[in-house]
Amino acid sequence: MVLTILIGVYLIIRYRKLKHVVFGLALILVTTPFWGITYKFSTSNDTNQDAISLLSYNVKLFREPSVYTQFSMDMIEMVVNDSSSIKCLQEFSTNSRWAVLDVTKQIEKTGYYSHIHKATHEKYGDHDPGMAIFSKYPILNRGTVLDKDGVNTVIYADISIDNDTLRVYNVHLTSYRMDFTKKSFLQKIPAVLYQVKSAVNEHTNEIDQLLGHLKECEYPFIISGDFNESPYSYNYFQLSELQNAFENKGNGFGFTMIKPPLFLRIDNTFYSREVNLEYFTVDYSMDISDHYPTRSFFSLK
Repeated sequence: MVLTILIGVYLIIRYRKLKHVVFGLALILVTTPFWGITYKFSTSNDTNQDAISLLSYNVKLFREPSVYTQFSMDMIEMVVNDSSSIKCLQEFSTNSRWAVLDVTKQIEKTGYYSHIHKATHEKYGDHDPGMAIFSKYPILNRGTVLDKDGVNTVIYADISIDNDTLRVYNVHLTSYRMDFTKKSFLQKIPAVLYQVKSAVNEHTNEIDQLLGHLKECEYPFIISGDFNESPYSYNYFQLSELQNAFENKGNGFGFTMIKPPLFLRIDNTFYSREVNLEYFTVDYSMDISDHYPTRSFFSLK
């Protein structure tokens, strides 16, 4: 986008002929729809004390940075002690046989209701990975949108808040599983491109199912999680009819990835028009996972 604008400005200044000026202005105008989804100036971080706070976090199965062989007690402690009204956790892991790893029980003991989706694929072992929604408010109904047995799926919970019902969707779309085992660089390129294409196609199908599910939803809703899509993709714009928390109340670039490629915002929160967003931020203090968590503050209209 920056390069396109620079070329446009160069054409206008360098040639000063009408056709070059028109073409230069056209190049600049082409980029304008994307600035609003790339960088935001936050107007305020004030929230009322009754705001519904939502933590969305890909916890990487509660493993230590850059490894999957050792659990992070620090990350478990942070998530358990977090006081958000609602917690949407992707790549969740819990083990009822070990008290220190029984994250579900630890959070429930602090006063939360839970909706846990367990991955049934045998490769995940006995630590019950999957997805989780925790709520300080009673959960009236719960379910799964995608019929998948792994950690990539969409779950939802209907939550009773005072005299209202709010539906919360927790999303983790198909991950990019890059295969770099081929030795030749020329062999790696088509293999990686095919894997990217397959994941993007899978995202399209998953979002179609989510949008179909939303059409049947009679409650105000919030959709939060790891979408594994950049803000410039076709799949991201499939959700453009919804309100986006970063676009409306975000600050800066809102990057959510810790590991390379770093400059990506793939964790998002969307919401319906019956929900009032008060504040949205990326929490850069929690940096153990390969994702930063996002925090949203809402009220019901």
